[in-house]
Amino acid sequence: EAQLPNDFVIPSYTRFDASLFYKQDSWEAQLNFQNLFDENYLELSDNNGVFGGAPFTVIGSVKYSF
Repeated sequence: EAQLPNDFVIPSYTRFDASLFYKQDSWEAQLNFQNLFDENYLELSDNNGVFGGAPFTVIGSVKYSF
């Protein structure tokens, strides 16, 4: 339920995330895929507000250690 009284129900959903990692010597690379199948879903905030979930997102990073 999303509010009081419990007259609003958020439907269930399944969200898939995935990650790829690569490391060689002092280098590391990472790709994160969030909401892989671009599922439409709702999220609750700390203030009990209802918002649409984030769409398909790709985040990449590169790291060098010395």
